[in-house]
Amino acid sequence: MARGNRTLLAGLALLVVAATGGCDLLPFGGGSKGAAAPWTVPADYAEVGGLADRLDELGVTGTRQYPEKSAVLRGPHFELHLLEVGATPALSAAAVDDAYLFEAEGSHPEYPAGAGRELLVARLEEKLQSIGSRPEELLLGVRVDGVDRLVRMKDWPSTSLIVVSVPAGTDAALLVTDMGRTQSISLRSGRVLERIEGYYPPLAGGADAKAKVQVTAPGVRLVWGNPVEARALVSVKLEPYVNEGGWAPTGRIWLTGKVWVSLGEPELTATIDVARSVRVTGPGGLAIRVPNGQLAIKPNRTLPNLGGSSDEVTIFAEVPADLKQLTVTFMPKGSFAVADNNAPVRWRAPARAATDTLILSVR
Repeated sequence: MARGNRTLLAGLALLVVAATGGCDLLPFGGGSKGAAAPWTVPADYAEVGGLADRLDELGVTGTRQYPEKSAVLRGPHFELHLLEVGATPALSAAAVDDAYLFEAEGSHPEYPAGAGRELLVARLEEKLQSIGSRPEELLLGVRVDGVDRLVRMKDWPSTSLIVVSVPAGTDAALLVTDMGRTQSISLRSGRVLERIEGYYPPLAGGADAKAKVQVTAPGVRLVWGNPVEARALVSVKLEPYVNEGGWAPTGRIWLTGKVWVSLGEPELTATIDVARSVRVTGPGGLAIRVPNGQLAIKPNRTLPNLGGSSDEVTIFAEVPADLKQLTVTFMPKGSFAVADNNAPVRWRAPARAATDTLILSVR
């Protein structure tokens, strides 16, 4: 395929990086084009391009593979995982052509790093696929010999190769600036060098408080008998940054989540006053506000022998950064009815509220 006619495959990226003098995320400098022989990779080259499943496909041998989730950089709008790294003195023309590299520099028989330099090559994968459009403030850069430089790229990396021109034997750091804050990770070791606490590790949890409700429904044959099981389900995660509040203050973190209710009896429905029925609390008198609303439990039309569930309400709060667990308490308040005709039924709440402990763990 002619180089000028190639297009970058959707979801594939290749990052090629080089750095020399400069300061503070300099724009890509370009280097020499069509330079007289011997041509070498420009020292300030940095670009996003194509894909390889293994580095040996590019002629890079003696590589190191990172165990899954062991070399990760996370932020509000990205989650980059390093998969494999190696070094080579040069890339072949065939490897460059397959990887959609150096299109601005023209064709050359070989792409050497130059005297005293080598090309660090790593595979990278973006795991945060459901973010939608990424903000303009999301910047990708590199640091070599203490110099930070922006990367030239057509699109944000998805499944990627990273190639960095460095002095032989030295390291390079991958930098990501997201909503004004920069983090970095070593390409040789996979160690996070600059981090934002709250992302390492990311924490989340869920709870399921089950209450037994005694109902009186003459003429209705309950599939699962009396009492009927009503449940309050809560799912949360902790995040240092949210669009609604920006970055959390020092020592604090944002809790975001959802609350919904369900009923284990297909012959009945219910409408639950969620703010009066569900409490989410934590240590030191912490109380997470559950918004007002009537949650209608709808029959399960897909699996008719199972009960239905409601829509969700969202919860949002600023909490201590060291929060490890919450307690969900559920005492149903609302109304119950026959599923077929919505006729109201008499019911009696349990003697004591149902509770469940929500443990925040690595997600």
